[in-house]
Amino acid sequence: MDSKQRLNAASFLAKLASTRIANDRLCQIALVLFRHTFECELRLGSSNEPDDEDHHRSLLTVASLLPSACAWFREAGHNIILLSDVSWNDCSSCIIGRGGYRFVQSELGQRAPGGFSPWRWLYWLKRLHEIADEATKADEKLLAEQAATAIEIMLGHVKERNSRILKVFEAAGDAVTQDKDFMGLLKKW
Repeated sequence: MDSKQRLNAASFLAKLASTRIANDRLCQIALVLFRHTFECELRLGSSNEPDDEDHHRSLLTVASLLPSACAWFREAGHNIILLSDVSWNDCSSCIIGRGGYRFVQSELGQRAPGGFSPWRWLYWLKRLHEIADEATKADEKLLAEQAATAIEIMLGHVKERNSRILKVFEAAGDAVTQDKDFMGLLKKW
């Protein structure tokens, strides 16, 4: 698929998943997409790269996958929060729920089981901040804006629902609570 087809498919599937059809099993697609977008070693890429089917089909980049991941946060973010809150891992295959290399090696990944979890959600939030920073440094304005929008959506959903993710974050210790990428989770007094 080219980027536009991938985005359309992701938007459709995320909207369908937001209805909680099939006992949330459609959200397994989000796990696979998030693993590739946020947890694997991919180059940043550019949002200006043309969709050359032969050349780009095998060369996925963060820039080519991020719009689809953002569609999942936008359309089914509330489900992602609910599933993360209960550490949902009802995956038919252990491969689907497994974290990517970057996540598994991270401090947050050391605390998390497979599937959705508060720790994995926190990792995705942190990774989005990193992507935004990398995109800004590379003068990839559209990519930086997409990452910033996804961050806003994620923070909005977690605060709106007073999610368990907030409680896990607050109890995580200074290494996590003092991380600048998580400042959006701090309570404003």
